[in-house]
Amino acid sequence: MAISYGLPMVDSTRSRALVAPRATKVRLRIEHIFDIRANMKTTNATKALAALAQPTRLDAFRLLIRCAPDGQCAGDLAAKLQVPPATLSFHLRHLEQAGLVTSQRESRHIVYSADIAGTRDLLRFLTEDCCGGRPEVCGGLEMAETCEPAREHHQRS
Repeated sequence: MAISYGLPMVDSTRSRALVAPRATKVRLRIEHIFDIRANMKTTNATKALAALAQPTRLDAFRLLIRCAPDGQCAGDLAAKLQVPPATLSFHLRHLEQAGLVTSQRESRHIVYSADIAGTRDLLRFLTEDCCGGRPEVCGGLEMAETCEPAREHHQRS
């Protein structure tokens, strides 16, 4: 049955006039529904954590973090991780869509880099309510604006 706003219609099955209900204006206040910013943070964090919840993607991300901000060619990453290039491209695309990795074409190569800003946003989101607002309890979890000097990294077996 077609809707006509406030105008009489005829119901052909019953042969009588019907009047469609008038649309009512609904006033919604956004703060009554949800906090958009918190929801978007949660959505982004969920995507990032889901991307990191796969061993190959986690290894690739950690490798890119170690060589940040320079990045690595996709072929070099595949060789270091001992993963076929097509498989690695699939995983890197997930990390890029999650905001944790960026890519840039340089000549014939694609260079992937850790997205430091995206990574910082994820870490900040995860720790923003840490220890009930008592930073002394966290002991070293505070977010530094600059990175510490490179330390010797231990490889996982």
